[in-house]
Amino acid sequence: MEAERLDILAFVSSFYRFAGPNNPILDLGNYLVQKMGLKFGVVTTANPLDPEFAKCASFPIVRGLSGSSNSMFERLAYGPINIVRARTAMARLRPRRTLVFASHDTAFEVAAGAGRRVLLGQNVLLNVAHRGWARKFGIPFWRPPGWRSRVFEALDVTASRTILGGILAHSVFQKDLYSAIGIPAERIRIVPHCLDMNRIDRTGNQPSENSFPSDETSVLFAGYLEPWKGVNELLAAAESAAVEARLVVRFVGQGSLVTTVREASQKPRMGPNLRIELLPWTSPSKLFDLMRKADILAIPSHVELFGMAALEAMALGKPVIATRYGGIAEVIRHGQDGLLVNPFDRREFAEALIRLAQDGALRRRLGTSGRERVRDRYDAPAVAPQFVRAVEELC
Repeated sequence: MEAERLDILAFVSSFYRFAGPNNPILDLGNYLVQKMGLKFGVVTTANPLDPEFAKCASFPIVRGLSGSSNSMFERLAYGPINIVRARTAMARLRPRRTLVFASHDTAFEVAAGAGRRVLLGQNVLLNVAHRGWARKFGIPFWRPPGWRSRVFEALDVTASRTILGGILAHSVFQKDLYSAIGIPAERIRIVPHCLDMNRIDRTGNQPSENSFPSDETSVLFAGYLEPWKGVNELLAAAESAAVEARLVVRFVGQGSLVTTVREASQKPRMGPNLRIELLPWTSPSKLFDLMRKADILAIPSHVELFGMAALEAMALGKPVIATRYGGIAEVIRHGQDGLLVNPFDRREFAEALIRLAQDGALRRRLGTSGRERVRDRYDAPAVAPQFVRAVEELC
């Protein structure tokens, strides 16, 4: 990498396959470089980069920072280690402004915060999801409560509240959560996730490797197979809906409920009217292929801070059924771009599945409207100027 000064440097806790912020960072970074003429770079962990991301990125990606671990000692040790490594990257790249994308990763938050104060010598803009919200607001994350979680929650909140220069929120819901843990409103900016519609169109136009019988309505779930993602609710809703509709529900992901989904896929549930399929994590292009061939994307999560999968499905013209709690309810307009149901309400989710399964015209109308909404509000040309303005104001 050339030793040139960057306009914006992003520390990313995980820049590999299936991490939530990957596609928006990729699309945003490419637009900043290719269309706005900014120098943008990423410093990330030593985890293997997904080759599709590495191939598509038009900005430098430097690996080597320490990521998260199940060992508490290692997790706490990563902060100081990353301070030194972050300082090395900062000295090399000399960014004018620094941003940290950390998803449930205390090591990155501590490194960014302490590094800013002790070594980096500049404000740091943070984008992070907090474990601390779980206890305060009843938001279910996948780590069980306990003294270790309490320690990490305290570090999460402290890093954001007292050390960092500013906070990026992707939704009003997320902004309100930041405010509730004591972040001053003047230090928060709302910048939604974005995607590149041109990339989506190129990906969506590729020949598909997947096909479904024409008399089945295909439902796709893509994400962590965890209780808070609503996996159990979707299984129950699909079983109820199969009384009136013929469904195939594909789960793509991994997590603690993988055995539950696998067992559901191996036993007859509602005769010929319902099939459950389990697929492992796959490449982004193959996931888009699955999404493009699906009739419906299901997001039964108990809460989503934003819901990037919904944005990608809408960009492909697919209707989404999601819960109305969290940031995803700001993306989807009920009855216009998709259908929103109450979290935990299996009956309401089943009714939404039946409604879309039986009404192809409604699916097409919601899909068309959703695609237009994404192009107007969430395409990179619309979001990138907001991002740059927020970074300049807070850093």
